[in-house]
Amino acid sequence: MPETASREKIRAEQSALLSALLGNGRAPEGFDRSRLLAAAEALSQKRSRAVARAWPALARTLPRFQGRFSEFAARTPLPGEGGPIADGRAFVRALDPALAASLGDEARLEVLSVDLRFARVSSGLAPRRGIKLASARLVERGRFVLAVLLPWLGERWFSLPLLSARSP
Repeated sequence: MPETASREKIRAEQSALLSALLGNGRAPEGFDRSRLLAAAEALSQKRSRAVARAWPALARTLPRFQGRFSEFAARTPLPGEGGPIADGRAFVRALDPALAASLGDEARLEVLSVDLRFARVSSGLAPRRGIKLASARLVERGRFVLAVLLPWLGERWFSLPLLSARSP
């Protein structure tokens, strides 16, 4: 078999194995399906644990975090840049809007902090450059938080009370 054909065959076999490990394909010939499924589950749990470590408030306060993240991970590839922080931010973006709106204040502050420090790029997240403004409404604390990232000066955070609707 010519060298290029051999390399193409290996590339196709590796692709099939990777697809099976990510839960997106069948076990390639010669692999034990049950062991491959166990390895795929272990990789999924590892990904979930990494995001939970990077996003502790989100993991602690979002109902059924583990199950929701596993469903997300099964249909979404790992971001190329930004690691678990980018993976968690993509997960938050993919949440149902009503569920995202119900996130607790701690989780909202985590999202604000990531949005302040990182920019969304096609392959995940990259560190921000320049001036950035981000804000969050903290329902439980009755506060509005404004954060500013300034070159050479760092971050500045401001917390203002929310104006409540006054009855006549």
